[in-house]
Amino acid sequence: MAQVDAATKNRLRMLLLGDGIVSFGGWIDYIVILTLSVFYWKADQYDIALIGAATLCPGIVLSKPIGMLVSHPSMIHWLRASLLLRAFCTVLLLMATSLQGFIILAVIRATFNSIALPAISVLSANSVPEDERSRYYSVLNMINSAAKMIGPALGSALSILLSETYTLFFSGFLTFLGFIVFCCLGAQPISSLKIKKVDTMTTQQRLYGTTWYAYVGVMFIYFAMVFMVNNQLPVILSAMKMNKQVLGMLVSASAIGNFLYGFWSVKKSKHKPLTGKISELLMPAMSTMVCFVVISVCFFYFDLLHIETLLLCFFLIGMVSARFSISSNIYLVTHFNEQIGVASGWVQSIQNLAMLVAPFMGAFVLSHTSSGKLFLLSGVVGLCCLLGIRMLVNNSLPIVSSK
Repeated sequence: MAQVDAATKNRLRMLLLGDGIVSFGGWIDYIVILTLSVFYWKADQYDIALIGAATLCPGIVLSKPIGMLVSHPSMIHWLRASLLLRAFCTVLLLMATSLQGFIILAVIRATFNSIALPAISVLSANSVPEDERSRYYSVLNMINSAAKMIGPALGSALSILLSETYTLFFSGFLTFLGFIVFCCLGAQPISSLKIKKVDTMTTQQRLYGTTWYAYVGVMFIYFAMVFMVNNQLPVILSAMKMNKQVLGMLVSASAIGNFLYGFWSVKKSKHKPLTGKISELLMPAMSTMVCFVVISVCFFYFDLLHIETLLLCFFLIGMVSARFSISSNIYLVTHFNEQIGVASGWVQSIQNLAMLVAPFMGAFVLSHTSSGKLFLLSGVVGLCCLLGIRMLVNNSLPIVSSK
């Protein structure tokens, strides 16, 4: 493995720091926006659904222009501008005089956020040497997992101890810190990094070929099945007469599994790095679906339905979801590095579309069947679709990782 020089190491540390700060601020934003919506603006369940759908729409509708922006040579300037405007809009939420105005400001904030996240992905892809990808994305997954564990809890605590006003100011300040970090990065990748160049026609064919469609299919199925179940968890736990703390325990168990796998992956990456094979993406996605099937069995046999069983399942789901996240990033930069901006824009659009549609599918299934059947349906449908993708690409893409 080639040695990484000091300049590259410093750049990667700055990227991880900036990404972590932005992610941390985003999770605090998330909890405070929900808190303000419900407790200040008295939003009901339909208003909450509308806010969720509205904030996802910019990433779906604007995927093409966002892809073009983050592919531009001056992308770093768009990233800085989007972070600065996101910080401004976060604080501006306090100026809203009605729920409708609050939603409009939240959508504008989400629009700038939809530019920032793919731009950070592009900057990382253009800066991380090939030999360091597995380790870099493992560390990034650990940071994002920590932000997911600490951010919502800290946001809730600050809202209770101080107020939502101070919490939003703090969140906006974190985003502004992220802006400062990315201002300290140079506009171009350092000269020691050699990014493979190919002609535009070849790149375009690769982006819309089997390699791309297989990736898109796996991403959509995974997120659709996950959010089909996740967004119904509060309803499911309430029907089971479990208290509010159980949801937090399950989310924490998943986040801990996510973090621990990332920590283990950092150690492992030096000796056996991921190489961007489709099997590295399919395995954790299919493992998640198997966990859903196991949970459904617990619902059908109530003797198995204990909080300890659910915690173990969500811990395992957290571990395999970490593997999925790391593998997804490596697959993307391995196969689509020349069009990483456009590809990142489309990936964000696909994720947001799945997050938009899946909760309604889950609500429909749950209202007509039962919790066990919801988990079973999502697990079995997800497995069948993923197996179908594996069979379709079997003769086109390398399935088994090289030894």
